Amino acid sequence: MNDIDLTILGSSERIYAQFEENVRKEYKWVPYFLYKKKRKEILRSFLDRERIYQTKYFNNKLETQAQINLNNAIASL
Repeated sequence: MNDIDLTILGSSERIYAQFEENVRKEYKWVPYFLYKKKRKEILRSFLDRERIYQTKYFNNKLETQAQINLNNAIASL
């Protein structure tokens, strides 16, 4: 179930960028400096894992793109 929930991380760069925009809109009430700090922590926590996806299927299919998306999102904050 967790891997299914995390599929957005491995979506195309365009779709993932839109997801990040939507997350910011959802948390627009949070001051940007705090949002930026906490969002980076959350995104890095996925990259710090041995692997983002625990099942072989999702790992093979989405891991590389998820890492790209997470790194891009962190760099853009």
